[in-house]
Amino acid sequence: MPELIPESGPDTGGATEFTDEFNSASKKPPATQPSISKPFWTPPKRGHIKVNVDAGCFADGRTGWGMVARNSAGLVIHSATKVELLTVSPLLAECLGLRWVIPWAAEQNFSNVVFETDAEMVVNCIQGTLKM
Repeated sequence: MPELIPESGPDTGGATEFTDEFNSASKKPPATQPSISKPFWTPPKRGHIKVNVDAGCFADGRTGWGMVARNSAGLVIHSATKVELLTVSPLLAECLGLRWVIPWAAEQNFSNVVFETDAEMVVNCIQGTLKM
C-alpha cells in the first residue's frame, strides 16, 4: 500500500516553470531576519520511489500542480506540471494533486511508493488522525 508522509521541505526537482510561476504569484515581503533552516529532501528507502506533489492557487482563477518522482539514489524518474482553470481552496488543491499523482504511480507499476506533500491537514485526514 502506498505511504503518504508530510513533505520535509520545498522541492523543485525539475518543475522549474511551475515553481517560477508560483513564486512570482506568491511574492512576500522580505523577512526582517534571515531564516536559519535549510530546505532538504530525504530519499526513500532502497527499492522505493518517492513522489513529491504540491499545489498552488493563482489569483487569475487557475490552480496548478507539480510532481517529482525520485528513486532511493535521488535520481529524478519523472517530473510534471499541470494547470487548470479551476478555482478551489488550497486544501482541495492539495487533495486534487494527490488524486492526480496516485493513479500515475499505479500506471507505472511501482510496488513501493511514498507520496510526500506539505499539506499536513491532507496527510492527517488520509491517515485517519483528523476528521473533517
